[in-house]
Amino acid sequence: MSVTRRMDCDARQDQLPAMLQFVTAACGELGLPEDVAFDVRLAVEEACTNIVMHGYRGGAPGPVSIEMMRDEDRVVVTIRDSGVAFHPEAVAPPRLRASVEERALGGLGWHLIKSTMDHVQHEHDPETGNTLTLVKHIPGAGA
Repeated sequence: MSVTRRMDCDARQDQLPAMLQFVTAACGELGLPEDVAFDVRLAVEEACTNIVMHGYRGGAPGPVSIEMMRDEDRVVVTIRDSGVAFHPEAVAPPRLRASVEERALGGLGWHLIKSTMDHVQHEHDPETGNTLTLVKHIPGAGA
């Protein structure tokens, strides 16, 4: 049996706290262990912040939806926006060994998303926009 929670809002900076409150509440409602919930919250925060900051590139903020679904042994988060095409393959890997002075501000979001999730898939459709699917397995669930 799966359980799903969903939130729709505009991709605006003042909506980020509401998005994160939704994710925190959904993690609790879906019964996620704290370590899984931490990783999910971090990945969703990074993804939504990137959508807000870069997805609509100075134009009017458009829609963003967050859907969280849990089945027995995993949680699946689907984030959709109709902003500009995102190309993950174009994201340069962060210089993790560089000193703070040598590192550019930001640039860790995509790395954190990929590091915390078990599966990350991004798709862009010119008509429907970007869809980011994040999967995190729940250790010991379903056993």
